[in-house]
Amino acid sequence: MSRADGLATFNVGKEKGPKGTEKTYSASEVRALIPYLSSHNAKGRDVYVTPMDPGHHYIVVDDMTEASLSDFLAAGYAPALIQESSAGNRQAILKVPKLPGKDEQQAANAVVVDLNRRYGDPRFGGVIHPFRMAGFSNKKAGRQNAFTRLLKAAGGLCARTLAQLDAARQRLVQDRIPTHPSAPSMRREGGKPKALPAPASAAQEAFDRARMKAVGLAEHMGWGRDESRLDHRAAQEMSRSGWGRDDIAAAILARSPDLVERHRDPLGYAIRTAENASIDRAGPPEPQGDHPQDDQPKGPGDM
Repeated sequence: MSRADGLATFNVGKEKGPKGTEKTYSASEVRALIPYLSSHNAKGRDVYVTPMDPGHHYIVVDDMTEASLSDFLAAGYAPALIQESSAGNRQAILKVPKLPGKDEQQAANAVVVDLNRRYGDPRFGGVIHPFRMAGFSNKKAGRQNAFTRLLKAAGGLCARTLAQLDAARQRLVQDRIPTHPSAPSMRREGGKPKALPAPASAAQEAFDRARMKAVGLAEHMGWGRDESRLDHRAAQEMSRSGWGRDDIAAAILARSPDLVERHRDPLGYAIRTAENASIDRAGPPEPQGDHPQDDQPKGPGDM
């Protein structure tokens, strides 16, 4: 980006690939470009980089002060990179896994907006965003050519951000599930439609544990991965532990992977799975040693 009058801004990747596509660069190719980038930096251009990784998001929290960065780290966030772009101005980059799906970028954008509202720049709104490249001087007015310098380069993923991203994904799934009384998939009691309650966090955790156990058993036995069978086995486990049908169904809605994409009627599917699991909760015998001992807390009784 140019900060000098009459000096054009340009992008070394956009429309530079085959047939006008965007060209991406490997780490070694970027390293080889450093002399070229340095010459443009000396002329008055700022140098930015945008990671392009199909498997990960790189979430930027921008314009942090020393105090807000301290609060951010105290809250449990573990940035892959922390850098200083000018005196008192810090920037953190968080790395988290990216999942396929139409909601993924929207969920990640929601996390970016929330983190920057609380700790950084409230105007920051997108997960695909460039950030300053360390080792180059800041040509913005008033920054006195300060070099962007690394404060910490830990690498790795941030579990705290991943939990926040997963919650955003689940909210988007819940938003698409029908809850109006005319929805044909709603459970009926006494001829009246009934919506499911919001799942308690304990029920979601119980479902996650039970499903992980089911996945482990399937892998141990060499069975093919069938998401519906895994849901059913997890629901059986919850039912044996004392969870009621509505809690089980609500947990399936909240935690079963890609449920909206897998089923046209996710609410009806969750209710049927919970009901069938409660009827057939004994399940087939399981060999010893396939999963850890069941020490999870018991849920509320089936009302």
